[in-house]
Amino acid sequence: MNSEIDSQATSKAKLIDQFKAMPIVLVACERAGVPRPNYYRWIRDDATFRKAVEKAKAEGRNFLNDLGEAQMVGLMKDKNWPSIKYYLEHHHPSYMKKEKSEDQRSKLKIIMLHDRED
Repeated sequence: MNSEIDSQATSKAKLIDQFKAMPIVLVACERAGVPRPNYYRWIRDDATFRKAVEKAKAEGRNFLNDLGEAQMVGLMKDKNWPSIKYYLEHHHPSYMKKEKSEDQRSKLKIIMLHDRED
């Protein structure tokens, strides 16, 4: 019985480590050698494990975000115009697309309807 508990604790620890690198259940389970039904049962029955997994997944998402930003910067350094444009539109106030107010949208709809009737 103790060896089974130790084995489960080891499997849970491996799975948590995998989530830190890749926050996708299928991938993490395969890499840790844990069947997905076991993972879902542990999540359901073990609140401590569930919290540790949530924390590990958040760490994994942050890692992937950092990786993605590093790739974007690399593309920008290579003068990849779509990457430069995307970055500026999402991070630089001078290039961000302005949201139209509801009044502006309504005026546009009225003009479009009027043009169609002619």
